[in-house]
Amino acid sequence: SGVLHTGETTAVTVRFAARVAKAAIAARVVSERQVERRNDGSVEIAYRVADVDELVRWVLGWGAQAEIISPPEARTRIASLAKDISAKY
Repeated sequence: SGVLHTGETTAVTVRFAARVAKAAIAARVVSERQVERRNDGSVEIAYRVADVDELVRWVLGWGAQAEIISPPEARTRIASLAKDISAKY
């Protein structure tokens, strides 16, 4: 994309529903992450990423089973991608 990466990373937190929690934990999409199991069986995983867009596209593949919690910019990005997808159907 022509952007020079300075090695800066962004923390993106994603909540996965209980039914996909095990699969989400098993998916080593990003090596640097923190997993927090919640009482209802869901998990929140905080990923440290250089490319937020790449992670957003990956999260989109989980459909309604995943929700980006933070940062707000990543939530906005996934919302706009979801809108583009629904416009096609």
